[in-house]
Amino acid sequence: KATVSVLNWTRPERQDPNRPKMPKFAIMFKADMEGVEKLTLGTDARINLKCTAGRGGEEYPNLWVSQEEELDIPNSRGTAHLIVKVGDKKHGTISMVGFNSDFTYSSEEAGGWKKVCELECRDLEPTEWMIASSDWVAYGADEKARFEVEWDSNEFYDYDDQAGCEVSITNIAGECKRSK
Repeated sequence: KATVSVLNWTRPERQDPNRPKMPKFAIMFKADMEGVEKLTLGTDARINLKCTAGRGGEEYPNLWVSQEEELDIPNSRGTAHLIVKVGDKKHGTISMVGFNSDFTYSSEEAGGWKKVCELECRDLEPTEWMIASSDWVAYGADEKARFEVEWDSNEFYDYDDQAGCEVSITNIAGECKRSK
C-alpha cells in the first residue's frame, strides 16, 4: 500500500514583520459654502501634489496622480499610480489606496475637514495638494442647479437663478496629514 502524507504549508511572509510599513497620508479638504447643498468630485479626478523626497529633501512641486493611471514599478512586481525618480537609483512611488470615488462635501459638513483619499507613499512625502478645478461640481440649494466649479484664487462665486440666491465656496483649505 502506498501512503500519502499531507503537509500543512503556509506561505511565509514576504516582508520582515519588523520592517516599517509604507507611510500613508490622508488628503483632507474643507471649505465654507453658501447657497450650495453639496460639492462633488469626479471619479476621474487628478490630484496635484507638492512632495519632498524622504532623504535628500529634494522638492517636487508639480506631481499629478490619478486613480485611472496605474504603472509598473521598475524591478518590482508592484504597481503605483505615480512613480518619480528620486536620487540616482531609487524610485519614489505614490499609490491611491483609499480614493473616495463619489466624494461629496455637503452643506452640513461645511467648515469641517473631510478625507478625499489616502495615499501610500514610498520615498515621497506630500506636503500640499490641489485638485484640478474642472473636476469639481457644485449643486444649489434644491440640487437642481448644477455649477461647473472653476476656482478663482481658491474661491467660487455664482448665482442660482432657480433659488434666487448667491452661491459661493470660500475659505478652501487642503491638508496632507500622516494617517495611522
